[in-house]
Amino acid sequence: MTGNEHALELPTTGQRLIFRVTAEETGGEAVVFESLLPAEAAGLALAGHDQEQRFEVLAGTLSFSVGGTETTLPAGGRLTVPRGTTCRYWNAGTEPSHLMAELRPALDFERYAHAQSTRRDNHMDFTYAYAKLPAQDTERARAFYRDVLGLEPFAEVHGHLHYDVGGVPLLLFPSSGSPSGDHDQFGLIVEDLDVCLATFADRGVELTEHGVMTREGVMRAAWIRDSEGNLLSFAEFAAGSPFLQLANSERGSFE
Repeated sequence: MTGNEHALELPTTGQRLIFRVTAEETGGEAVVFESLLPAEAAGLALAGHDQEQRFEVLAGTLSFSVGGTETTLPAGGRLTVPRGTTCRYWNAGTEPSHLMAELRPALDFERYAHAQSTRRDNHMDFTYAYAKLPAQDTERARAFYRDVLGLEPFAEVHGHLHYDVGGVPLLLFPSSGSPSGDHDQFGLIVEDLDVCLATFADRGVELTEHGVMTREGVMRAAWIRDSEGNLLSFAEFAAGSPFLQLANSERGSFE
């Protein structure tokens, strides 16, 4: 191994990664690594929306799901996954597998792998997650989300209002407490921030003291408070939602 080569072990799966060519060596153009994967273990999740992925199985067998289509490669088998295609792999066999992989461009894969190497299995099984916002007056909150944001709850249970906001579950719940209102409590990604600003003005909703924040070439954002004092952020990203990109990578991303 050269001075820049290094190895990592992922404690949750036992996978061992050996970096043969790093992003630093290629100026970010590529990263090359070997994977030693135990039997019946899943490989480290890979993004595919902005990378070409090249694989060669050196020993054992590996199963791949490429764009939802599964295939199994024996030793000597090769596979190239084009940009824009999701890919995951696992060892369904009874023996360890050995893989050589090349990702182009490198993106932040090494940093992502390092982060995964510090994870520990917490033995908790999370089956669902959702955002919660308090409302001292749920009917007042219902009117705000309907009249300002055009949202209607899809369910109401014991005074709790259930919404679907861009695929994210949001629960407005009765509470005698007050939100601090000094930090974002719910964020929304929009296609055109100017349309939102015009809508707010038309509906008599004022922006917070933050005004409109602009990061040239990256994003623009603005904030309002709902009827209960919860701080809502609205952001437009020049390159599209980074959160949607993460979701499209199926099992995580490292962009």
